[in-house]
Amino acid sequence: MLHRGMKYAHATLLVFAGVLSFFGVKSAEEWGLSGQSATVWVTDAANVPAPQVVETVTTVARAHGATVARMIPDLRHPDSRRHLYLVVGDPESSSAAWPTEGFPAFSRDMRTVVHRIGEITGRDPRGFYQVFGPPEAGQALHGAFVRLGLTSEITPEPGLAGLIAYVGAGALSLIFLTVGLSVMVTVGSCVLLNSKAYGVLRLCGMSFSEILARDMRQLATFWLSTFGVVTAASLIFLGFYNGLDRFTLFALTAAGVWSTLGLLAIATHAVAIGLTFQTAILRTLKGELAARSTMVCAYLVRGPAILLAFVVGLSCVHAGQEVLDRQDGREAYAEVGDASTIRLGGSFTREAEEEVVAKVGRWIRQADRDGKIILLHPSLAPQKVPQVPNVLIVNQTFLAEQPVLDPAGRPHGPWPRNEERLRFIVPAPLAPYAPSIRAAVLEELSPGDEATARIAIDTLPARPGQAVFTYGAFERLGRKHSVLADPVLVVIPNGSAIVSDDAYTASASHDEVVFKDSQHVREALRDPELGGMVVALTSVAEQFADEYRKAVHEFRLSVAALVVALIVLLVAGIGVSIVYARKNAQAVFVKHISGWRFAATYRALLGAESLLLMLPLAWTAWQAWDVRREMAMYTAAGLPAPPRLQPPEAWETILAGGMTGLGVLMVLGVLTAFHRRIVREGTAAA
Repeated sequence: MLHRGMKYAHATLLVFAGVLSFFGVKSAEEWGLSGQSATVWVTDAANVPAPQVVETVTTVARAHGATVARMIPDLRHPDSRRHLYLVVGDPESSSAAWPTEGFPAFSRDMRTVVHRIGEITGRDPRGFYQVFGPPEAGQALHGAFVRLGLTSEITPEPGLAGLIAYVGAGALSLIFLTVGLSVMVTVGSCVLLNSKAYGVLRLCGMSFSEILARDMRQLATFWLSTFGVVTAASLIFLGFYNGLDRFTLFALTAAGVWSTLGLLAIATHAVAIGLTFQTAILRTLKGELAARSTMVCAYLVRGPAILLAFVVGLSCVHAGQEVLDRQDGREAYAEVGDASTIRLGGSFTREAEEEVVAKVGRWIRQADRDGKIILLHPSLAPQKVPQVPNVLIVNQTFLAEQPVLDPAGRPHGPWPRNEERLRFIVPAPLAPYAPSIRAAVLEELSPGDEATARIAIDTLPARPGQAVFTYGAFERLGRKHSVLADPVLVVIPNGSAIVSDDAYTASASHDEVVFKDSQHVREALRDPELGGMVVALTSVAEQFADEYRKAVHEFRLSVAALVVALIVLLVAGIGVSIVYARKNAQAVFVKHISGWRFAATYRALLGAESLLLMLPLAWTAWQAWDVRREMAMYTAAGLPAPPRLQPPEAWETILAGGMTGLGVLMVLGVLTAFHRRIVREGTAAA
């Protein structure tokens, strides 16, 4: 007979496969759509009006009897709502009911609002167009976009294999790894606990292959009955959760994941039976195991389980931090309207590149003079003045959009136009560093330019406690905060000669030039020369919504992975304790009746576990030492340390310590339970 825990292990495997597939399908559908025959990705569309794109999509959809959909995240609630703009070419298709009955989504956490494609006018045509219908419809749409002058790519539907691969990728890969480790530990432990039964079978003359085949036959019967129960439970749960929408997709994914984990379980089962064959039959009949090889195998799983739990914990905290960091800009981004940045083409000769810089720079300068752009450049001054965290170089339009108050509560500006003066707006607590800030900023604006060094400068105070919105400019430097508290603002007059044409073009290429109205860009691009240089428009709000949705998506998956990793950590501790207790059961009982303390009885195991569980703390300490060593080298050379050199934060050490303490508590709890069982059985036998 199989050990009673083996059935539990395989039932858990089925449940894990269902849970993992649920998260996988849910995650994939929250990120995109499923069931499409092809996806056409439009990457460049600066010179093509949106109504013309809508007309092209409608024509192709009706000609091929297909449905074409364009998905756009909601600007205010990108983590829980999205908009689907579609045209239905076949009134008899299932998608024809989407505008009235709603989109049949698998996930209940992401609401999909369906619109007719005509409502998308005025938006940037770039993005993903999903084609539902004949495969040739995707090729036809791609060809129509190319003839229209758009740059696009076409990708076929990923299918079931792609979805299963998605389950094993990204944050879900951590869950998949933890589940795999759990399968190995649970199945291996159950086989080893049944060593007496395998000793009897060996005594009866059964070979390794015969014993394995016998176990598989017994498991097959159990699989059939358990499969029915798990399927019924899944139907009931998904019936309440989403009305069984996309159930076929979920079922196929679960079958693929279960097959993968099942093969791993069978392989582990075979290896564990092989370990029982390493012990003499008579010793096996007494319940003894091949201690050395078994403990090595157990720790080959235990060690990775500890490190994996720590890595998943770090990933979870990092993902949570990123979501919190982006929270502060949600309302601000929702209010920016049609504000957009531009992308410049890069395929130019050296001579043509100089022409691009000059022409684009002149165009942006004129737009600056007309008050049509917001210029904001994160200054590098804090590298030379570390006491000042944030310095932002902006134009006067920035202050018009976001007034900054002086200590008396009056807004700074407006100032006379065409006045070549720099204004440094410095919060009162940072006033002592104003001379150092001025020197660093002037060197950054025009290195070695004596004329700029002699320009008139006003240093103005700002009331502490104010915050400004940066339109995502600081994200280019690796920061996730879109709202800065008490920054130093360097205000440059609109269209000032202080900023060269080259600098304007460079700022535009780094998303530091924000056009308040994208229509101004579209009108300017009617100039054929300028139109060939500016290849794309990017909505600031839509870009943030997309990034925020990614961050929330990764955080949810990381939390799920952490829960599973902690379960695996517990199961791995149980496996190690089982092996140790079974091997040393007699010695443990003798030590107990001889008056040994618990810690002394399990000194070897507790010592090994303590060393192993100290790995996260040791890794964190080594990383902190290495970072500080590199920073000291830069300081000794008189250079600012690069942004990548950041010592571990306090929460990382706390997390490592918490993981160590939790692991020790798990092992102590499991050992205590097994110790009591050994004492109880030994007393009964005596």
